[in-house]
Amino acid sequence: MNARKIPTLPAISVLTLIYLIAGKLSLHLAFVHKSASPVWPPAGIALAALLVLGFRVWPAIFVGAFLVNLTTVGNIFTSFGIASGNTLEAICGAWLVNRFAGGPRVFDRPQGVFTFALAALISSAVAPTAGVSSLAVGEFAQWSNYWPIWLTWWLGDASGDLVVAPLLVLWSVSATQRKWNRKQAVEVSVLLLLLVLLAETVFGGWFPISAGNYPISFICGPIVIWTAFRFTPRETATGIFVLSAIAIWGTRHGFGPFILQTENQSLLMLQSWTAALTITAMAIAAAIAERNRAQAAIEQQKETVEAANRTKDNFLAMLSHELRTPLTPVMAALDTLESDGPRSSESKTSLSMIRRNVELESQLIDDLLDLTRITKDKLQLRFGTLDAHEVINNVVEICRPEAQARNLKLNLNLRGGTHHVSGDAAKFQQIVWNLLKNAIKFTADHGEITISSSNPEPQLLAIAVHDTGIGIQPEIMNRIFDPFEQGERAFQRRYGGLGLGLAISKS
Repeated sequence: MNARKIPTLPAISVLTLIYLIAGKLSLHLAFVHKSASPVWPPAGIALAALLVLGFRVWPAIFVGAFLVNLTTVGNIFTSFGIASGNTLEAICGAWLVNRFAGGPRVFDRPQGVFTFALAALISSAVAPTAGVSSLAVGEFAQWSNYWPIWLTWWLGDASGDLVVAPLLVLWSVSATQRKWNRKQAVEVSVLLLLLVLLAETVFGGWFPISAGNYPISFICGPIVIWTAFRFTPRETATGIFVLSAIAIWGTRHGFGPFILQTENQSLLMLQSWTAALTITAMAIAAAIAERNRAQAAIEQQKETVEAANRTKDNFLAMLSHELRTPLTPVMAALDTLESDGPRSSESKTSLSMIRRNVELESQLIDDLLDLTRITKDKLQLRFGTLDAHEVINNVVEICRPEAQARNLKLNLNLRGGTHHVSGDAAKFQQIVWNLLKNAIKFTADHGEITISSSNPEPQLLAIAVHDTGIGIQPEIMNRIFDPFEQGERAFQRRYGGLGLGLAISKS
């Protein structure tokens, strides 16, 4: 349910009652002054309410704070001043969080956590300034005690914002909800149990070590950090709240490492430790949550791209098959026409031109089919021993007419002594054919092409194709084996082709 859709009057009524009860309970820990407690959850309740429900519920904070203080110490005027300060503090804190930290989504990113902490520390100065000044002016507090009271009040409000507000916001905002599976539920239960046991060990007085006030509060840190790494900020905030409650109870009864000369000093030191732990753990939890969201987005994009690639491959396979089917009767008709008696030179030239273009179209389609087989890992290779020099000679003879038509000089420099290799004869010939065809395509008329072989190592055969063509620009070299890559668009328009030869050869 969207919290902002809750009717205003019921929301104000319930919030007023919660604030009043929390305030009266918190003032049982007021030692330096009856109106100043080092533990003040109502500040966090007020801030969370304005972030989740909106500024429309501010009267609940004012009424709740007014009733708390009117029934504690002071008069109507001092209670009015304190209530005004508490309300302005919550409004100021909520405005800062909404303006600079993303509102209720403040705990989604570590930057938001630090901004929230800064906003809490700044806004928490409003209530103690208004409250202590009202009490001092009304002679319910001595001016000589102004700063001790102010510090207690400020730290109580700040720690309330840092500990209580994240808990309430994260459990109220639907965007932070996440269902646990069975394994995660067990892990959360184990973590909570360990945290309670360690907290009781340090603050509970169950063991002599907690009564001895040894500085062992650090042993609670790993469990909180573990929760931050394994789960979301919501679970982290819950763990910190449980730890804080046990720590406050223990310190109040003289247990734990923060026992000082007075109860107020002890609680102030404890709240400082809790605030530092909260900021650290919540920032870690937000960073991990942000990383997990980015990872999930990447995985989703990866799945989308893979699905698009599968669709493309299926389309290319279907397209290649459909394009190849009409070429079979065309080739058969060409064979019939060429064998059907003597023809004029013009007819022979036209039939030769038709055959070349049909064969080119057939080769392009074959390249598409090979590419789809490669991407689907369905290309079948039949390995056997073959003579690389013989294959090269065959390819040269196939391509020689085209080279001669453009006055290209084809040179063979086959010096490799060991030239028998293991491979698929048809695919090996296709590789050599692709390399030679590229050289012919991109070499100007009257140019020169040389195919050479050598043995740089005893069991290694190197085949090289050199030409006097246009060459390849350095920035394109790392892309020449990519499918459909032909360099600049001007080359594509001028020389044609699909840019699949090198990609298929490499694969």
